[in-house]
Amino acid sequence: MSLDEKEEKVQYILHRQRNRKNVALKVDNDGLIRVYAPTYVPVASIEGIITTHKEWLDKKVREVENLPPPLEKHTYQPGDNFLLLGQELKLEIYKNRGRGTLCTKDGDRLVVRVSSQATTQTVKRAIEQWYRHYGEELYSGLVNEWIAQIKEEATIEMRGVKIVGYPKRWGSCTQEGDLSFALRSLMLPLPLVRYLALHETLHLYEFNHSRRFKELLDYYMEDWRERQREMASLRRQVASL
Repeated sequence: MSLDEKEEKVQYILHRQRNRKNVALKVDNDGLIRVYAPTYVPVASIEGIITTHKEWLDKKVREVENLPPPLEKHTYQPGDNFLLLGQELKLEIYKNRGRGTLCTKDGDRLVVRVSSQATTQTVKRAIEQWYRHYGEELYSGLVNEWIAQIKEEATIEMRGVKIVGYPKRWGSCTQEGDLSFALRSLMLPLPLVRYLALHETLHLYEFNHSRRFKELLDYYMEDWRERQREMASLRRQVASL
């Protein structure tokens, strides 16, 4: 849909949601304006809200346009580029007579060995499985490091760490002690991954984002706000593995 604003059309995508109680505006990682509204709110009212917030929307669109661009869509062919902890890896594929599939990292190369009959999907699965295994080991180590440093008494016992294909969130902690981290977070530089590990680990000690939670973040990582902002600035680049 579009709204004429002083001869300049404001393009937006309208999402009607039956259970929503108010109108929300959002600029996504592609710079598209999305409007979420209850089914009963007329378009005229929605466009009035857009007009009121046009300056804010323009600012957000410019911010997104200035973010580092996402990686090109993966081909899973030799020469394809991947990110791991901020480092660019070049894909190499070797085909052999065996049936096994193996993915390894060798310096700045991501090496996949597959059978001569392997498909692109086989290569994709091998890479994703490797990232998941790498991520589980990395985050498990970081979480245990933080637990060893934190002097507070945990209210939730850590049960396990897993890597999840979250499209939007970076991580989560359940009341059962399960810590989950987004697969795409492994593309972030290591200092940001360390912050994410601390953030979710601290939920074992303070489950909500309360003042005490932020005080704990301040104590164990003084620059956590700066790291959080850097994560936000990279969200477009690491939108998808």
